Amino acid sequence: MKHFIIPIFISHLGCKHQCIFCNQHKIAQLPVKPFEIENTVESYLQSQIKKYGKIHNKYKIKEISFYGGSFTCMKQDKMIQYLEKAYTYVKMGLIDSLRLSTRPDCIDDNILNILHKYSVKTIELGAQTLNDGLLKILKRGHNLEHVLNASNLIKSKGFNLGIQLMVGVPGENDDIIKKNIEILIKKIKPKFIRIYPLIVLKDTYLEKMYQNNEYSPLTIEETVKRCKKIVEKCSKKDIEVIRIGLQSTEVLRENIVAGPFLDNLGQIVKEGL
Repeated sequence: MKHFIIPIFISHLGCKHQCIFCNQHKIAQLPVKPFEIENTVESYLQSQIKKYGKIHNKYKIKEISFYGGSFTCMKQDKMIQYLEKAYTYVKMGLIDSLRLSTRPDCIDDNILNILHKYSVKTIELGAQTLNDGLLKILKRGHNLEHVLNASNLIKSKGFNLGIQLMVGVPGENDDIIKKNIEILIKKIKPKFIRIYPLIVLKDTYLEKMYQNNEYSPLTIEETVKRCKKIVEKCSKKDIEVIRIGLQSTEVLRENIVAGPFLDNLGQIVKEGL
């Protein structure tokens, strides 16, 4: 099903932890402020109207998506400011729904009730890995129980659930990948997932580990192999893989120290299946 998505980049808003791989203060653009949402949305809508006279018929679902950050970890009043601005276009009938990404430890009944009120339909959880030991190494600040509880709550409230996973986490091996897949398809059962290879970026704790020979990134071949395992198992359970690999930007490229970065990683993984 084709989606017309208007991206609202909120950078690292709401993030209260500094993961070892994160360098958002350098690679992310400044977060869009609530009062700037109108300009962003109008720009996307007008580009479609100018070209087709309306939003093209091929798009079955029209969404405003909040990318980056941990949306529900923001202070409630600030979160609602963003939701209200975006919800204006739902009330106008120009947009069908909203979507966002957040942390597993920033989900509860109250938050989900607020999101439902503003027509949020899809929530992605940044799990990264489903192994408690590796989550500690990443300094994520949450554990597997948070992921399981948040996932169950999100689905019970009727939202679409997405899970974001990494491959190449320090300490990861084939057995952990196998266990992660098992937990994903048997316990979490998301509607879709994204898979990102872990990349070493400048000015991160992971870079220090790399320089001290405490961490070795996956090769391209190893990355493709691990991604394939996940994709194969998820496909059999009707869990859609909506992205494999990082979105390429000039700033990102300038800050990569090491790791399996490829613009067409998803294509390579899927063509080999």
